[in-house]
Amino acid sequence: MKRVFLVVFLVCSMMWGAQAMAAEKVKIGVIDIQRIIRDSKAGKEARAKFAKEIDSRKKILSAKEEKVKSMAEEIKKNVGKLTPAQRREKEEQMAQEVKELRRLKADLEEEIKKKEAEITSMLIRDILDEVRKLGSVGGYTLILDRKQGVVYFKDSIDCSPLIIERLK
Repeated sequence: MKRVFLVVFLVCSMMWGAQAMAAEKVKIGVIDIQRIIRDSKAGKEARAKFAKEIDSRKKILSAKEEKVKSMAEEIKKNVGKLTPAQRREKEEQMAQEVKELRRLKADLEEEIKKKEAEITSMLIRDILDEVRKLGSVGGYTLILDRKQGVVYFKDSIDCSPLIIERLK
């Protein structure tokens, strides 16, 4: 008796749930966050600003590399003319410059990673704000990121162009 009651209850629940789902229209959208970051005005501006900052730092690094190369060439060129003490002093100076060059490279790489993460985080925050607005205004039930497990979707549900347009 209990089993019969349970089965009847489950069947009724499923039928009632199916009616509720049929009554609500489901609208699904898909976005490609990487595409939005790459193609949006905000993404392009952020990348350009970032590249400009990095280029100035790379120029400093290049100047330091040239200094180390010229010091090495000077030591090779004057190897016979220098006393052992002078040669040791020049090699120590060059070793110090090489050490500083390595430190500058490591600092630059760390700064690049940190800045990329910061820019990406800022852009994703802005993108998600626009996605929420689009979802609310556009009547979407669900908006998914293409890279997060969506196996197939029609291009007609791709909301990326709408988000790119909204970020201008």
